Parts: sequence; C-alpha cells; structure tokens
Amino acid sequence: MRVWPLLALACLTADAVCAEAPVAGAYPGARAIAAAYAAADRAFAGGDLVLARDQTRALTEHFPDDPQPWLRLAQIEERLGHFAESLAAYDTALDVEAAYSVDGGITLARIRYQRAALLLGEAERELARTSGTKLGAPYDAARDDLARALGQANVVRQSASPPRATVHRVAEPPAHGYVVETRESPR
Repeated sequence: MRVWPLLALACLTADAVCAEAPVAGAYPGARAIAAAYAAADRAFAGGDLVLARDQTRALTEHFPDDPQPWLRLAQIEERLGHFAESLAAYDTALDVEAAYSVDGGITLARIRYQRAALLLGEAERELARTSGTKLGAPYDAARDDLARALGQANVVRQSASPPRATVHRVAEPPAHGYVVETRESPR
C-alpha cells in the first residue's frame, strides 16, 4: 500500500509532530521507512551513486507500489550511464504511478518528461557516434534531418517558455498512454 511510504516521508519532514501523531503508533515501522528513504537520498545527494543505487533498490523491493524509489533508481542508473536499466526503472515508475496516482497526474507527467529526456539524450549520442560514417545519399540526408529535429527538440527543452503541449488520448495508446503534439504558444 502506498500510504506508508508517504506517511514515512511526512514523518521525516515533521519529526516532532509525527512523534505525537496517533498514526505513528499505528505503524511502528514508519520511522525506519523514513530513515531508509533519507539514507538513499543522502547517498544520492552526496554523489555516492553505487550506495544510493543499492539503498534505492532495497526500497523498490520493500515498496514496489511507490513510484518515487523507481524514479530515483532511474535517475541513478542514468547518471551511471546504464541506459537500459534507467529506461526499465522509468517504465516501472510509470506503471506504478498510473495505477496509484494521487496527485492528479503531476508525477506521471514528470516521469514521462524525464523518460523522454533520457531517450532524447540517447538518440543524440547514437547520432553523434554515426556522424562520421558515410552511409549513402538517402541515409545521410535522413541523419541530417534527424540531427536538425534533435537540435530543435533541445531548443524547446531548454527554452524559458517552452511550447504549449496539447495532450490527446488515442484509440490505441502507445506503450505508456499519450501522444503529445507541441504547438507554439500564442504571445
């Protein structure tokens, strides 16, 4: 159940209040859960990514229905350069958040954005790896078109006022649900 990790995080931020709250006595492990989340966050913030990964993996095993450790695991794996592991963790975070969303889709949108940024970065690296290889006229032209598209996507991603996104449900959604079309926002 997703309530306990959230309760533990609340205890972490309001320790004195939590000590007197009746619900703290109802779940004696709440402080241990909060401590486990805090330890993983400290390791991540301190740059000890291997320790952070180990601690975060333990959290995903104990709380598989909480998207936050899955999201953090994805970020850690991405920083470690483990693309497939990062993508798998983002996908699990998406699945869990879609099933148990409590914030009106805000976390779901954040996970999707970070997953898309991972894929965009990987596409850029792959394109850079092949840029010196002559493939022939139609393939070279396609690679140039892709390079321009990736450059435009980066401009949009890094701009202070990104284009407004219109989200459409589709009859048969892709793997994780939505098709996003971007349009320039009116000025």
